[in-house]
Formats: sequence, C-alpha cells, structure tokens
Amino acid sequence: MTSRKSALLSAVSALRSAVPALAAAFALQAGAGGIGFWGGSMDTETFGKGFTAGAQVEVGTVPWVSLLLRGGYAGGFDDVTLRDAGFTAGANARKILQRVGADSAAAEMEDFGLVPLEAGLVLRPPALFGVIGVYAGAGAGYYYLSGFDIVDRGAKISTGEASDLFGWWALAGADIGISFFHVFAEAKYTSAKNDDETFDIDWHGAAGAVRGDIDLTGLTVLGGIRFEW
Repeated sequence: MTSRKSALLSAVSALRSAVPALAAAFALQAGAGGIGFWGGSMDTETFGKGFTAGAQVEVGTVPWVSLLLRGGYAGGFDDVTLRDAGFTAGANARKILQRVGADSAAAEMEDFGLVPLEAGLVLRPPALFGVIGVYAGAGAGYYYLSGFDIVDRGAKISTGEASDLFGWWALAGADIGISFFHVFAEAKYTSAKNDDETFDIDWHGAAGAVRGDIDLTGLTVLGGIRFEW
C-alpha cells in the first residue's frame, strides 16, 4: 500500500512539474505572430501574368495555427485583345470601335490593376533545427478591380470598369529564420471569377457595352521577408 501511495505521489509530482513546461510551450506557439512584406508574379486566366506586392500581418491563435491578413496591389499584366480574353462587344460598342477605325476583336485591354485583400489560417509546424520550416494555409479574398483601358494601335478609346470579385486561395511555402528574421518563398493558388461580366465603354458621348468573364484564377509565386514576435 505504501509503495503504491509513493508511486502515485511521484507521478503527481512529475505531472505538476511537466504542466508549466507544456503550458509555456503552448503559449509560445500560440503567441507567434509578426509582420511581413512580399512580392512576386501573379498569373490569371483573363489578363495573363503580372507583378504583385504587398504586406501581411500574422496573429497567433492556437498552437501551430495563425490568422493571416494580407493586402497588396497587382498590375503590369499582359496586354490582351478582347478576342483573346473571350469578350464580346455589343452592337453599339462595335459601332464605336468601327467609328474610330478599331477592330472590335483586336482592340486591347491594357493597364489592368487590382487590390487583393485576403484573410485565412496558416499552419506552421515546428521548424527543423529551429531554422527551416514549411507551412500551408487557405482562406478567402476580396479583389478590388481598378479598371482597364481599351486601346487600339496605341490610342485609348475608352476605360472599362468591372465588378469586384470574391474568391478563395490556398498556399504552401518554405521559411528560413534566424531569431525574429525570416525569409520565405511560397506558391499560392487563387480562384476568383465573375461570369458574364458587362462593362460600359464611352466615346465622346456614344455608349456601348462589352461582355465576358473576368477570371483571376491562377498561380502566384511569392518571395518575401517577415519579422516574427
């Protein structure tokens, strides 16, 4: 009886000693967060490839998991024709383009830009040797479209305005860190699309409409730095 009581007391004592260490480890993981800055290449279905850059804030939630908030800008996309983008000019829009001597299929969409605002959860397991880590995450995004110009042979015909988009994203990356400073690289897949989008064009008071899909779906490759606390 005495030996059992002694063993029980020893087990309770060991557990009491381990609890603070476990709690401290959990607190460290859950409290991990930081700020970062990134840039890279963004590929889309409608507008081809462009550049993207921005900043992020990460807030620890539960062990290994953090809330990721990102905002940035994307632009410099390929100049694509209405035909290549799958857009169709309505009757009035075709008349406007013909009036200025433009081909309704060959007119280009230029200077497209967007502001991505994204939020999601990121899983960060403990880093190998405390230095090399991998991570993955997913979430939702709101994509504000700044519009684009319709251009034929270098001459601006009109400005197109499109509705903003909502979508989702998923990412995976690798991270190398020493103390609070980290360098990372990642690949992110984005899915965001508006079907049968209609935008108006105007040329000296003459109005018309162009219709098609705005599809930002594609792969973004990023590199950046982050400061962890």
